[in-house]
Amino acid sequence: MIPKTDTKKIIEVSGLTKTYTDKGIETRVLRGLDFTCYRGEFVAIMGRSGAGKSTFLYQMSLLDKPTSGVIKIEEHEVSALTEEEQTKFRLNKLGYVFQDYALIPELTAIENIMIPLLMQGYKTPVARMKALQALSRIGLEHRQNNLPSGLSGGEQQRVAVARAVAHSPEIIFADEPTANLDTFSGKLVLDLLLELNKNGQTIVMVTHEDEYGAMADRIVRLSDGEIV
Repeated sequence: MIPKTDTKKIIEVSGLTKTYTDKGIETRVLRGLDFTCYRGEFVAIMGRSGAGKSTFLYQMSLLDKPTSGVIKIEEHEVSALTEEEQTKFRLNKLGYVFQDYALIPELTAIENIMIPLLMQGYKTPVARMKALQALSRIGLEHRQNNLPSGLSGGEQQRVAVARAVAHSPEIIFADEPTANLDTFSGKLVLDLLLELNKNGQTIVMVTHEDEYGAMADRIVRLSDGEIV
């Protein structure tokens, strides 16, 4: 497979395993996965419920710690970083979109987008400008002062996408971003991700929707914690 934009590897995963232990009983969720993603690629991770899709995404996006294996992002062995170093790396290099939107209910749309920018050290006026630019990209600048409760599910997810891209991350990780949306709203969000990818954004997305998976450059299928 020849990537459409770049032959440079941006994610390299080797021998990735994840085992959970509960009351002395071990459950192996990931079984030695090897995976490569190229810069500018849109990869869909698919498989049945319980196949390990979200677990896989959480490990390589540094939201969880694997039991064993090596994760490299931009040739940096990020799996070997300390917890504090991983937090900083996530904040500066990665963007996230979750199926439950993960917006702070007490903050307006623009404030939700500003939070990671402020954490990066941007001054409030600059963070607000960048957040408004991100809202404009998704066509919701007129909703900037709405709380999440005043937004539809589709609008909330679009705000979550704006938050994910406001700081120009190297990679966007999306975990079932259309799962809680109706067909129309889901297509709007997927079209937004496709537009970002068209402009060079690398995207790794977990989905159970065949229609949306088919829009990616490549589908990686998981079954019982293994890539098939």
